[in-house]
Amino acid sequence: GTGTGGTASTGGGGSGGGNGNASNIWSERRHGGSGIVVLRYEIGSSQTATAKATGGAISFKNGKTIHQFLSSGTFAVTDSSLTSVDCLVVGGGGAGGSDRGGGGGAGALRYATSVPTTVSSYTVTIGGGGGLGASAEGSTGGTGSSSVFSTITAPGGGGGGGETTSASNGGSGGGAAYNPAPGFGSATGATGGTADSTSPSSGWGNNGGAGQASPRITGGGGGAGGAGGTGGASAPAGAGGNGLSYTITGSSVTYAGGGGGGATDGDGNGSSGPGPGGPGGG
Repeated sequence: GTGTGGTASTGGGGSGGGNGNASNIWSERRHGGSGIVVLRYEIGSSQTATAKATGGAISFKNGKTIHQFLSSGTFAVTDSSLTSVDCLVVGGGGAGGSDRGGGGGAGALRYATSVPTTVSSYTVTIGGGGGLGASAEGSTGGTGSSSVFSTITAPGGGGGGGETTSASNGGSGGGAAYNPAPGFGSATGATGGTADSTSPSSGWGNNGGAGQASPRITGGGGGAGGAGGTGGASAPAGAGGNGLSYTITGSSVTYAGGGGGGATDGDGNGSSGPGPGGPGGG
């Protein structure tokens, strides 16, 4: 079955590919979702609809000014009274692996408050979602690219493993394909990033889920809020790891969910349906 890509502007991982024939075996897995940068600062009660900087899509809510970047650009502070911002930075999600492949890992999610700013221009980079990788049976999905604001970098998510390849590390790690024979890809999910001093303990990334050989089960990609699932006997493939919800835009949005693992056929070793993506993931 055809999966779905990671949701754009959330850094979600793409779904792993299921079993396929020669015409679709490489295309059924899906790309990762692009990342995002959101910046927010408080304004006074007499400063309704006041922007102290330029760049991104600007909106105003609850006494805050919000700059939302869906593509790369420049955040330029124009008012010296703006000395810090809150920011959410999410890297691009990884793509799923092909041919009974694992789900792509979500981009790293970093949320920080009171990030210092001065009257200056800051380059904002939005990481792209991972592409489908090599056009070969059982290949690993592409890794997402990093999103950057000031000193904060959120790496892209790792690609899901393919039938003959291993998952890749990233902001959150890609899920593993099933492991049918020695010499094929590793059945261990890839490693995700860890928290640091500017990120909450659950807001960086997590590991991808493991695969297994019999019954054939693929792993889900890791998400910002939890590791990718491993599935189980007579169960769907591993689910993508949960994302995390923030209201920095003025509304609650879930970011950085992992992609679900791809479906597998029997071949005498059991089968499973596709795993669900974590919120924001494919």
